[in-house]
Amino acid sequence: MAIPPDGETEHTPDAALLDVLERATTVYEETLASARQGEEARAYLRARGITEQTARVFRLGATPAGPRGLLERLRGEGIAEGTVVAAGLARFRASDREAQDYLDDRLTLPIKDDRGRVRAIAGRSLGPARRSTVKYLNSAETPVFDKRSLLYGLDEVRRADPDRLILLDGYLDVVLSHHAGFRGAVACLGTALGDRQAEQLRRLGKPVLVITDGTEPGERAARRTLQTAKGADLEVRLVTLPGVDPAELIRTQGAAAFGRALDAAPE
Repeated sequence: MAIPPDGETEHTPDAALLDVLERATTVYEETLASARQGEEARAYLRARGITEQTARVFRLGATPAGPRGLLERLRGEGIAEGTVVAAGLARFRASDREAQDYLDDRLTLPIKDDRGRVRAIAGRSLGPARRSTVKYLNSAETPVFDKRSLLYGLDEVRRADPDRLILLDGYLDVVLSHHAGFRGAVACLGTALGDRQAEQLRRLGKPVLVITDGTEPGERAARRTLQTAKGADLEVRLVTLPGVDPAELIRTQGAAAFGRALDAAPE
């Protein structure tokens, strides 16, 4: 995709998709701030220890009520259903071909490129009542979104310029790690590290700590990630947090405990 110089606008199909994604992010942010519709998501964030300031930095939001909540809001701004579908934010039902939102009843987390442009939006299910649903769901892949090419939190990492990078599994682990002062945290988008993601990390020129929870699936993913990272000539170390994710460790034992685990990573 050709990128126009900063401050200029390019009228291309890709630019139109980016505009829809940006507008949708604003809708989700406004819904989170809404006294009625955003209360459940705000309560979830409070329970996880995420402040309003951190939520604003990462542009967290909430889906509007109903299976067509986003579509109706964007239609009010003159955006056609087909354009929302093309941006990966809605889909047509097979039964009657009626469009409905791709993300429903979720906390939203915009997935941005290293320049801070929204390329996709992830949704996180809210609480125990939704255990039958997928915990994290990314909006559909599009011409501006390939999940193997982006890293969640990379735009914030570039701004912070930390001494080391921390590769995590979950999006909220990234948010909470930044909130606790670990400004090098990023996450893959539901897959092990890919070659294009490794190249983005390599360009930052920092050592990478790969975090795993010690479970068999986690260890398998970590081995694939280490292989890719070493193939990209990254300086990489493995950090195992047995039976706990970084967010839980920070919540129960404090940021210092996570810092000690990172510092103790074997060479």
